[in-house]
Amino acid sequence: MGYRQFLPTHCNRNEYIFKDALEYGKKGYVDITTSGWPYYQDEEIKPSTALKLLLEAGVPLAHITFTSDACGSLPGFDPETGKLIKLEMGLPSSNLREVKDAVQVDGVSLEQALQVVTSNPADILKLPGKGYIREGYDADILILDQGFGIVHLMAMGKMMIR
Repeated sequence: MGYRQFLPTHCNRNEYIFKDALEYGKKGYVDITTSGWPYYQDEEIKPSTALKLLLEAGVPLAHITFTSDACGSLPGFDPETGKLIKLEMGLPSSNLREVKDAVQVDGVSLEQALQVVTSNPADILKLPGKGYIREGYDADILILDQGFGIVHLMAMGKMMIR
């Protein structure tokens, strides 16, 4: 039996946290936060690469999620004074960017890459009606072109982007 009550996030924040995630993820869930890239390239493991490395380490795909910290603050502090020197914002588009890179750069299958942003979060967070295209579900559907550009978006059965 694995760990099911604790979902650590930002597991790609730095090398030592990610090293722990490679082991923890075999029994529990791990979340890779996508919005810090490219702001913190000197510190973070690129999310698409983190997905590949987790899978190579034997972490079950069903234990891995991508989240974006959408519109959350990404502060930068002066290491000597501790003063705030920059403030970026996490973008929701970072999830799609990292899914694309997982497939096109890191060689993860499209099915695996999509699962970390669709069914895995829905299952882990116990979100009814989400994560799958099934009868009775919410009809949240994203149609992409071959370059991962958004063609259509349906949310709760209503066409949002056509």
